[in-house]
Order: sequence, then C-alpha cells, then structure tokens
Amino acid sequence: MVEHLVLHVPRRGPQPAREATLTRRFGLVTLRPPQHRKAEGLPAVTLWAVQVREVEPPTDVTPIEWLLLSTVEVHTAAAAIERVTWYACRWGIEVWHRIVKSGCRIAARQLGTGERLQRCLTL
Repeated sequence: MVEHLVLHVPRRGPQPAREATLTRRFGLVTLRPPQHRKAEGLPAVTLWAVQVREVEPPTDVTPIEWLLLSTVEVHTAAAAIERVTWYACRWGIEVWHRIVKSGCRIAARQLGTGERLQRCLTL
C-alpha cells in the first residue's frame, strides 16, 4: 500500500497556489568523504534521508522532488511527514526574509545607538 502526502504549494509568480500529492521514502544513509580527500581522514557521516516526489504534477510546472537530509531520526512514516512539513515551512520563512531585506532594507539600517536599535526592533 502506497500512502500519499498532500502538500499545499503557495502561489509563485504567475503560477497559482495548488495542492501537490507526494510519495515518500525514508531511511538511514551514510555519506562517505570524497576519495580525493582520503589523506585528511574525514569521517563518514550518517544521516536520515527523506525523499518526496510529486505524483502526477500539472504539465505546466516543475514537479516537486526533494531529498532532505537530517540528523533528526526518522523511524516512521509519520516522522517522515513531519520532516517534510518542517521543510515546507521554508516558503513562509523565505517570504519573511525577503520582506525584511528588501521591504524594510534591514541591511541599510544604521544601528549605532540604542535608540535606533529600539526603533528597528519595534518595526
């Protein structure tokens, strides 16, 4: 039995918001250091991998396919869904960062005094 995950994909440019149906796989993976850096004695790294792939995407969009690597354990399908949900939150975070960087011009702020910092934090 294949279980699917339905994920809300927000509007992006001219593409409207949509619901994407995803399949998922998960498991433990070990990443080994590159052969050309063998002399450095770099250790292998063991991580949890969650792969999601969109099922029957609309023809006019690039299908969603993510390979998420995490140090947080993923032993169950519910845990895999939780990790994907965490990653999907990045859309909102990216919008917030764009607003702070471009709209508020946070990089141009001169925070040399406590009063200026207070005004900026209020915003």
